[in-house]
Amino acid sequence: MKWSIRDSISKTIFCICLLSLGGCVSGLKLIDINVPESKKTSEQTMSIDEILANAREQESVQKTKTDLYLLFEPDRHTLNSNDEQQLLEFAKQEPTHIYMACALSRNQDRFAAAAAAINRCQNISTFLSLYHFNSDILLSPHLQTDQVRVYR
Repeated sequence: MKWSIRDSISKTIFCICLLSLGGCVSGLKLIDINVPESKKTSEQTMSIDEILANAREQESVQKTKTDLYLLFEPDRHTLNSNDEQQLLEFAKQEPTHIYMACALSRNQDRFAAAAAAINRCQNISTFLSLYHFNSDILLSPHLQTDQVRVYR
């Protein structure tokens, strides 16, 4: 059997590709779904219902820790003292970046409703920047009207 240079080059390239892919695969790790230690043994199996219950429990704990909902009157765009106090307490919990999802206001004109939502979030962002907290703003049609969700 005769080997041509072309065959040996293609086989060499194939081997190099396999070796480089092997490095990618070895870097993967299994996802830890935060199963309680007592249930992590290989002898015990978990039902799908137990896994889902654990996930829901973790999600509800995370949601209560990381979400703050502010409700505005339709014609109000600024924070009141109670909102400022809640926002400052929320921001001081963790020194991480803060996100704001702003719902449209209860205005018939969609552009005015979106402008009011953005104005509210800009006011909140300005308030947070006074205390050196970074934040990002986005519009969210999934929230109740005149509501702002502050989260991490």
